[in-house]
Formats: sequence, C-alpha cells, structure tokens
Amino acid sequence: MEAFTEFIIVYEHTQSKFEAFISSITDQKLLDEWSKEYLDDKWMQPQVEEWIDEYFDDETDDIGRRLNSDLIKIVRHIAQDDLHSKPPYHSFEEREIYDLDKIAHELINFSTPQLYKYVNQEFLKPGTLWETFYKTPNRLLTAVQLVINKIITNGDSSKAPTSTSEPTPQPPREPTEEEKEQVKNRDGYACLCCGVNTEGKLEIDHIKPFSMGGKTFVENLQTLCVICNRRKGRNEIDFRQNKTKLSIPKTDLSIPKNLESFTLESEKAIRTLTRIVNLFYHCKAVYKVDWEVYTYTYNIYLYPNNKPEWLLQHKTELLKFVQERLGRQAYNIEVTTKK
Repeated sequence: MEAFTEFIIVYEHTQSKFEAFISSITDQKLLDEWSKEYLDDKWMQPQVEEWIDEYFDDETDDIGRRLNSDLIKIVRHIAQDDLHSKPPYHSFEEREIYDLDKIAHELINFSTPQLYKYVNQEFLKPGTLWETFYKTPNRLLTAVQLVINKIITNGDSSKAPTSTSEPTPQPPREPTEEEKEQVKNRDGYACLCCGVNTEGKLEIDHIKPFSMGGKTFVENLQTLCVICNRRKGRNEIDFRQNKTKLSIPKTDLSIPKNLESFTLESEKAIRTLTRIVNLFYHCKAVYKVDWEVYTYTYNIYLYPNNKPEWLLQHKTELLKFVQERLGRQAYNIEVTTKK
C-alpha cells in the first residue's frame, strides 16, 4: 500500500469523544478486517453508524457532515499500522503559525531567492509541524507561492508588488543595542523561562514572532537564553505572564529526543524542569522547583490559575525523563499551586 497523510479536524467539544472512540478500538479481529486494502462500503457503514450512535451526537458533532469518513480514516490508520498506534494529535493553540494567507501577505514582496531561503529556514525549525503538513520544503514553497499568486490575482494592490513603484520598506527585525540593553535590564539580565543568567547565552526574543506580524519594540521583546528561545520557536508566548492563556492542556510535554540540543552542559535539573513546565503552559507558570532530599522528590509549585492536573497527567513521563535522561535519583514528582 502507498502511505500518505490525511488530517481530521477535532473540535474542543469533540476531543474527549474521539479519544473514547479511539480507546475502544482494540479488538484484534476487528482491526484485521479493517486493515484489508479494499472494503465494501455497504459492509463499513453499519459499523460506522453504530460508532456514531455510541460515541457522538449526530446533530452537534457531525460538523460539515464529515464524521462518517473521519471515523473510517481513523480505524483504517490504526488497523493498517503494524503497532496499531493511535494517530498523533496536534493541538492548535498555535494555529496562526501555519496560516498561509498571513504568511503570504508578509512575504509577497520577497524575491524568489529570498522566498526560498525563508521557507527553508522555517521548514527546518525544530518543534514545528511543517514537515508533518507538507513533507518537503519545496511543497511548502509551492503552497506559499500559490497563495501569493491568489492575492495578486484578486487585485489586492495594497499588498501586491508593482513594477512602477519601489518595494515597501520592511520594518526592522533586529532591535537596536539600546533596546536590547533596556529589555535585559527590565528582565533582570536573566532568561524569563528557565532563569539562567549567563550573559553570553542570553538573546532577545520577539514575544509575538516577527514572521507573524510581531513588531520590534520593547513591549514585544523579552530575554531568553539560547535554548529556551529555540524551544519556543514561532509560538507566541509571553514569559512575563504567570497565567496560561491555553483553554485546554497540551497533549505532550514536547521533550526533545536529542537532550544535548535541549540542555546546557552541567545544567541543573531544576532549571531543565522549569523550562519544560513553562513551555508546557505557554507562560511563566513555575513559581519555584525544589528538591526534597529525604524523600527524593521534586516539588513543582505553580502560580495560581495554572491547573496542576494538566501536568500531573504527564507525571510518569516527566519522572522517567528526570531519572533516565537527566540521571537524577528521583522517586517522585509533586505538582501544587503556590499558596
């Protein structure tokens, strides 16, 4: 069979229903039948209708009348995968990052070499989903060019370049040395995400990324270390804020596979934990992390309005990371809210 990727939109009110449905598909005999290359539609439909009746509300959950085909895609994916693995879920609180219309308007005056360079850089950024969506940089480049052509064809003269006028000057991306110093001074010469205060490793980050329309002025800038800046990527995260803006928890901790690219040499586990948790909540959620020596426990204290239960869902994964990847002798991790 030829492998290909398809996407299914899961809404906030249907996420738990899809999760319950996927968890129920464990019967080996059922999966063997659904793994066949060719299936008769008349054979599939009664089973799909039964699933919809059991797990969904036909009136409120079947948006766009696609629920039937979406369930078929999910079952076929699980059945045809050698390990019967669940399809990955991508939370889209960062969906603006992948808005091609917005990106095309920003890049419309770029020359072809500039466009090619920009797209390649964005495609290769760690932590993004471009490869999941487009597979190769050339496919992403083609998609962006098509949107740019559409903008020009539709006569958006305020954005389209003309041969008789000079290109619109681009706003400065890099802050001045004075602005950098002002931001570092305001932030206490320390990374607002993990707390490292080594001057040589500090950078100035756009809270709302420049590529997404973020302006280069002091209120849209923050001090981050090299690692936290790279891990933040193109997400809009203000680490001066202590309350998460996420309405639902992320599905994973986004712990990178390559630890060397994630932590500084000899960095303390407390700083690493702080970084992971703050990136998980998309804000400076951590009040403090301490080590309880007698019980070998890491205590993570969150600022109010950040739900500990979100992180506790990943407690096993986090403890395993501390033990195996950071090499720390830890027996437990506790997460509570600052009193």
